[in-house]
Amino acid sequence: MGVSLREAMKHLIGAILCALISAGAAAAAPLLNGTVTARNGTPLADVQVQVEIRTVQTLPPSDNQGHFQFDAAALFPAGELRDAGGRLMLKFSKPGFHPVNKQVRFTEGQSPSPVSIQLDPISGSGSIPATEKEALKQFTAAPGSTPLFLIPYTFTGIQASDPKHVNERLRANLERVIVTHLQAAGVSGSQAVSMKLLPLEQANDIDRLRTYGTYLNALGMISGYGAVETGVGGSRSLGVSSTFLVVPQAEPPVGAPVLYVDDEVPVDSVTSPRLYKYLSKLWGRSTVLALGVNDYRQALSTHDKQAFARIRKYLHAERAGAGPGDEALVSQLNLLIGAVDRELAK
Repeated sequence: MGVSLREAMKHLIGAILCALISAGAAAAAPLLNGTVTARNGTPLADVQVQVEIRTVQTLPPSDNQGHFQFDAAALFPAGELRDAGGRLMLKFSKPGFHPVNKQVRFTEGQSPSPVSIQLDPISGSGSIPATEKEALKQFTAAPGSTPLFLIPYTFTGIQASDPKHVNERLRANLERVIVTHLQAAGVSGSQAVSMKLLPLEQANDIDRLRTYGTYLNALGMISGYGAVETGVGGSRSLGVSSTFLVVPQAEPPVGAPVLYVDDEVPVDSVTSPRLYKYLSKLWGRSTVLALGVNDYRQALSTHDKQAFARIRKYLHAERAGAGPGDEALVSQLNLLIGAVDRELAK
């Protein structure tokens, strides 16, 4: 018995609808999910999660298991994620914990890996054992100086016969390119900025870094690690995860921000100028922010309107040069610029 025309049309329409639904699902950005925990691994509920490309979207807080999930395609206008190179910034905050910013990247045709976030509790300034103070005495900066400290990076999966030499080379190149960045930004006193390699472990402990940075009169503490990752077809890249802790603290809403950035560079870049060029842009801008917080704090103590005007000028210049991937930094720059503007308006 043959199939009627009406039945044939029903089957055809059904097939077309299924194809359209499948195509729509394939075009949508994959869901990104992750978990937020405390330092001891305990899941954290009610963590505020925000997603930013050029605008900020607030998600439902993490659940009792610390889990969160979102669809970027449903949050932002069509094309905005593509125009940003697939990069967006995740922001996590919870009372009693230091906030964390993490950049993630969507790659077309691939499902993003789950994100694991760890929040460090705010536990005060802490203390340094007397024996460690004695060992650190040689690194303590004189009042008025603005040193940066590099905690040795841990690199795994690369051929490096002398990790100490690799980190010293990293330190020297970063110091050079950061100072060059500051000079180009028109920041006064750029030549006074230096970078020292600090033999310190447990670099992932933000409270400890802040305690040591305060003791050393540091402008910022830089730490990170890199690991070789093998992709499709055997291609190898170096995943670099870096942290910049701004040590000087000012009154809210400026605070002392922590900037986190993840990226990938060619596997051989650890000993080539390509890694230094990438990090110079990243930490050069972060250093401008750190100097801004430090200068703002000093200007507050003297109510120096000329100092506020000078700070505002180089912060605006730095913000104007920012681009995709700098969303977390721009947010901090905006907070500081707003605080400076309020002082200038008084």
